[in-house]
Amino acid sequence: MGKLRYSFWVSSYFCNLAFSLIAPFYPLVANKRGLSSLEVGFAIGIFSGLYFIVSATLSGNLGRLGRKRCYVFGMGLQGVTMCAFGFLEFIHGHTLFLTLSLVFRALQGIGSGMAVTAAISLMTIHFKDQMQKMLAENE
Repeated sequence: MGKLRYSFWVSSYFCNLAFSLIAPFYPLVANKRGLSSLEVGFAIGIFSGLYFIVSATLSGNLGRLGRKRCYVFGMGLQGVTMCAFGFLEFIHGHTLFLTLSLVFRALQGIGSGMAVTAAISLMTIHFKDQMQKMLAENE
């Protein structure tokens, strides 16, 4: 159970990192590409919107889709799109930069929502006696 516990810690860390990592540098890079404050805010906020929608939708379907499959797919999707988001610095056109920003942030939100929802579900199965402790550690 030790490896599983650490897996949840690491995934929780990366899901939170994906949400907040762009805040210091993205607005500066986006302003250089001509994006308005509204467009920057939308690109940052789409993550949370899709995270919420995916979590609410997925929670009732985890048994059918597979908890572990959703967890692994969500973490993989989030990791790939985090790396791809880092390459936006090399995109110079306004429309392409905004479009790719929205697509990558949307996919990050979907992946993070899948991973966190599946992780919480897996925690309830594997750590029945320590549920409160596991949730507190992963927040």
